[in-house]
Parts: sequence; structure tokens; C-alpha cells
Amino acid sequence: MKKLFVLGLLSLSTQAFSQTCYVDMVDRYSRVVRTFTGYGDQNSCLEGMKECRKSIRFDYSNNPRYPNGSLDCVRAGGYNPTPNPNPYPNPNPNPYPTYGVNVTGVIEDNAFTFTARDASQLYINCLTDIRRVMYGSSDELFFSVNNNRFVSTSTSGWYNDTQICSIIEQEARRASMSVYTNSMRIVGSLERAPFQMEAFDRASLLTNCIGALTNTRQGSTDELTFSLNGAPFERITTSGWWTTPTRACKAMILNIDNRIQ
Repeated sequence: MKKLFVLGLLSLSTQAFSQTCYVDMVDRYSRVVRTFTGYGDQNSCLEGMKECRKSIRFDYSNNPRYPNGSLDCVRAGGYNPTPNPNPYPNPNPNPYPTYGVNVTGVIEDNAFTFTARDASQLYINCLTDIRRVMYGSSDELFFSVNNNRFVSTSTSGWYNDTQICSIIEQEARRASMSVYTNSMRIVGSLERAPFQMEAFDRASLLTNCIGALTNTRQGSTDELTFSLNGAPFERITTSGWWTTPTRACKAMILNIDNRIQ
């Protein structure tokens, strides 16, 4: 009888820890800041709660974007998030993704954003969505994971779908933590056409740069002058041509990426 009781407890324990549960870190407006994965009872998710509260204490306690007491941990699905009816970008965007991983970049000249709870799911989401971005063969990839430094890769041959998604997935595992950056303001000129932009992280920097340079309505270019946050102007050129605004943006961003704080 005692042996059966012990076996029953082991069975229940194994069943409990085989269940995956999620805990959301939310701000005072019930907007999701981060999501944590735990294992155990769906109604309590004690492991996820512990990791969430630990992150508030150590990762966010000195973050001015989230004053003391503005963050809380709730079981995913156990609350009603506040909808945001405003379709325009938030002037103070949340630097952490809704899920655990957020990737923004370009394949050739085509912009993309992939989100997922973890790197493994990111790989699946990438394979599912990549054909909306990659219309043919590609040999260039440029992206940032969770606001970390940009990664620029190329090949002498061609990347296929699985190769691109594998590169992104592997970088997501290396850059699992999100990083903060100060707001950025860039003014300058592409050839003789002036432009200006603001960004709050690397994802918006890439997106806003492509938009700003597209609005200059230049064709192929080889000269770009810019100033980051009021610093002296810098001039960069290419021996060939930047045939699209995306290529000019990549050149500028690679030039300043290590100075973004």
C-alpha cells in the first residue's frame, strides 16, 4: 500500500512538471513587458512567478521607464490586457517584446519582424512567415535580436529558408536578454536631400531610417552625411552605389551601432 502511495505521488509530480505555464510581467496599464515560462500547475505557475518577480527586483529596479511599484507578475490569461486603440507608434515604446524574442531586420531589401516566446519557436515562426519577406534567392541578412547589436551576414552563394532561420535562431540564443538604449535623433542628408529621424531602439532605428531615406526620393546614391544626437557630422561613402534606401541605412547603422547606448 505504501509503495502504491509513493508511486502515485511520483506520477502526480511528473504530470505537474510536464505542464508548461506562462507568467506575464505587466505594467500599471496591463501591457505585457515580458513573458516567463514555467512548469507546473497552470493556475499558480510558481516557477514562472518566481522568475518574474526576480526579474523585477534585479533587472528593472533601476530602470526609469518603470518606477517602483509599476510592474507586477500575473499568470498569462488570468487578466484582461488593456487594448491600445491608437494605431500610431507609442512615443515611449516598450523596449521588451510581447514575447521572449523580438527580431527586426532586412533580407536583401525586404524588412521583417519575427516574434516568439523562445528561440525554438522563433525558428518555426520564421519558417512559417519567411516567404512573405523573401521572394527569391538571398545572399544578405541584416538583423537585431531584442535590441542587441545588429548582425550582418552574407554568403558567396545563396541562403535558403532554413539557413536564414537557423542563423536568426542561433543569434537569438546568444542574445537572449533584451538591452536598453537611449533615444536617438539623427539628422543629415543623402546626397543633397536632407532627412531627419528619431528612434528609441534598434528596431525603430532601422524602420524609421528606411522610411526617412525613402522620402528623400533619391535613386542610386554613394554619399551620406549625418549627425547622431547632436554630435559633429560624419560623412560616409561607398565605392559602388547604394541602390536602395535600405542599403544606405545599413551602411549608416553599421557605422554607429557600437556607439548606441
